[in-house]
Amino acid sequence: MLAALKNSIRNVYVIENPRYMFFKVSKTFHGRDIFASVAANLAAGVGAFQIGKEIRDYVELNFAKPRFKENTVFGEVLHIDSFGNVTTSILSKIFKKLNVRESGSIWIEISKKTNALKLYSTYGDVYPNDALVVVGSHDFLEDFSESW
Repeated sequence: MLAALKNSIRNVYVIENPRYMFFKVSKTFHGRDIFASVAANLAAGVGAFQIGKEIRDYVELNFAKPRFKENTVFGEVLHIDSFGNVTTSILSKIFKKLNVRESGSIWIEISKKTNALKLYSTYGDVYPNDALVVVGSHDFLEDFSESW
């Protein structure tokens, strides 16, 4: 879903042709047995229509889509890593809409706690344990603040 959100869904196909899956598909390891095999076949030039039929009645989940109201963006926490970095559903392109530049402050509210954090390029731009906002490697807004 997050890849589709970032890159926009173009077409959706049901993976149903066993020819493009591993010979034995386990009940618990679909990433290897189905998805990796299908992805390799697609990369090798197999047409998506050979993998399965296209569907148009798929359900598009909106749990991670940011919402806008005036100059405010409402996103969701997607992940908190072991360092306390919070990855949100907010993509970097939103900064352009809001005209936020590097070293500009962004007000962030999580669980009714609000902090003004500055946008930086990397976590290394601040001292250890200092609060900040960065755009992570997957282009989502990430932040760190001891006060969360």
